[in-house]
Amino acid sequence: MNKFDNFIYYLRHQTQNSFTLSFAEIEDIIGSRLCNSAYKYKVYWSPSGRKAGFPTRVLGCGYRMDPDLINKRVTFYKI
Repeated sequence: MNKFDNFIYYLRHQTQNSFTLSFAEIEDIIGSRLCNSAYKYKVYWSPSGRKAGFPTRVLGCGYRMDPDLINKRVTFYKI
């Protein structure tokens, strides 16, 4: 089981076109702390070539992410 499986399950059951979660709320859903890079770098939240990467999996669910590193939250937009 991947660390982010619970979050992907959560995301697939959303009905809103956009919503915002704090980093703490995301950590509650995944059951562990996000890595330090998530707190420091916007690029962490961008899809990459890694199929199993968190941002790529979120994109595969039909959402894009807009992180706010200062306020430690992410807005998810249905695409």
